[in-house]
Amino acid sequence: MTKVRWSKNAIESLKNVLKYIAEDSLYYAKVFKERILAMVEHLE
Repeated sequence: MTKVRWSKNAIESLKNVLKYIAEDSLYYAKVFKERILAMVEHLE
């Protein structure tokens, strides 16, 4: 299996997206983050 390596740019982009979502809903920002991380784990 391959390990996914997050670039600094990808991490910053994810943080910015999460902040944007959290402006309307902390709950959905958390759900989105968990889904993204689960998908990445699935790739590994």
